[in-house]
Amino acid sequence: MKANMKRIVMSLVAIVMIVPATMAQSNQTIVERLDSKLGVKLPAEFNDKVLDFVKNNTTMSDSDLTAFTEDFIINEMKKDWGISKQNQLLFIWDKIYKSVSGNKLYNWLDDENTRGKEYRKTVKQSYTFYKAYEKDVIEYMNRRSAEYRKQSAEAKQRSAEAVRGIMKKDSLGLQEMAKFYSLYLKNPDIVRKDEINKSKKLINWVIPDCKKYNIDYRAILLKELGDKKKVDDVLKFYGVE
Repeated sequence: MKANMKRIVMSLVAIVMIVPATMAQSNQTIVERLDSKLGVKLPAEFNDKVLDFVKNNTTMSDSDLTAFTEDFIINEMKKDWGISKQNQLLFIWDKIYKSVSGNKLYNWLDDENTRGKEYRKTVKQSYTFYKAYEKDVIEYMNRRSAEYRKQSAEAKQRSAEAVRGIMKKDSLGLQEMAKFYSLYLKNPDIVRKDEINKSKKLINWVIPDCKKYNIDYRAILLKELGDKKKVDDVLKFYGVE
């Protein structure tokens, strides 16, 4: 009998074991990462505007899209547009800015004569980049959308499986509650006070869990005990109702 009591208490201990996990993220912006990777910085008068754009634009707040854009810029910067690398970076950002926000970052009627000439020199090249970026972004976002739908379906399935696991765990907990109480009623002298207290602490999670997931804990206890009064008594015994 004492062995049965010990097994029930150990079952309750096993049922409640949970292991959490955590993750961390970097706060560096795409502009700052590109400064480091390219060794080229946007002209000062445009840098703050682009920083504000990547920090506050809703589309650019998507970390996967900014990672995609970052790779796109790096690959384009490897090409020789026949102009200064700083202006090449500016004109690339101008097209990305326009593609995402619908507005222009750079006005070709520029007081800085060299930059204006280089912009006019690369109109065709920057337009080709603009169309390629838009095409690839659309394809990328469509692919992402499909991936999200798949992940969402998988997450729902995992969630349903998790709920089923919780319900099974709660059901087992209720069964152990009923068994412990039945043994106690039959042989109250063999059950130590510390065993009763330990069992009460271990099942503190069961009833709140049942309420959270709409589990009919009274029906489960009634099936185990076979008597409505015993169900009332067991809940009173554990101090949960």
